Amino acid sequence: ITGANGDIGARLLARLHDAGVPCCGLVRCISPRLARRPELDVRYVDLTDTVAIASVLADYTVVIHAALDQKQAAPNVMVANNLRLLPPLINVCRRLGIRRFIHLSSIAAMPPRITKEVVARGDYFSSETDWYPRTKVASEKWLHRYAMDLDLCLIRAGLVYGPYMNWTRLAFNQLQSGTILLPLEGNAPCYAIHVDDIC
Repeated sequence: ITGANGDIGARLLARLHDAGVPCCGLVRCISPRLARRPELDVRYVDLTDTVAIASVLADYTVVIHAALDQKQAAPNVMVANNLRLLPPLINVCRRLGIRRFIHLSSIAAMPPRITKEVVARGDYFSSETDWYPRTKVASEKWLHRYAMDLDLCLIRAGLVYGPYMNWTRLAFNQLQSGTILLPLEGNAPCYAIHVDDIC
C-alpha cells in the first residue's frame, strides 16, 4: 500500500493486518496513525526509486496506490509531482509480474453533475482547475493509456470521513458551533463514505 501514512492507506494497512492478510505499507515518513500501531509492516521508500520499490514488491501480488503528494507548489507542479509516482510503480509491477493494480482516485475526477451515463462511461472527467481534481484526472488518464496490460481497478471514493480524519474534525466542529453542516439544495446528494467502507 503506497501512501500508508494517509487517512485511507493507514486504515487499510491496519485492517488487512488485523485480518491476517500479508501486507506492507510504503511511506516517506512515519505518521501518528502508524505510530499507534508499531506491529504494522512499514517500509520507508521513495516511490521514484525503482530498485527500492522492487525490493519490497517482490513478495507481493497486488499494489494499492493510495499515495498523494500534497507538498504545496503551483497547481501544475503539484499535478506533475503526483504523476511522476506512477511510471516507476507500473514499470516495477510489469517487471515482477504483478498484475493487480488498485488506484485510489476520487469522485473529484468526475464532472460535478454525476448521472448514470457519466458513471457508466467512466471517461467523462472534471474540468475543475484546482490541483486535486486535476491530479486525479491526469492519473486516471495516464493509467488508462500506459497500464492497459495490468488488471487495473480505479476507486473513485466520495467524501471520506472517519476517525482522526481532517474532514470529520471539521464537520463536527462546524456542527458544534451551530453552523449548517451540509447545506443541500433540491435533490443534491452528499457522497460521504466512511473510511472503513472503502477499506
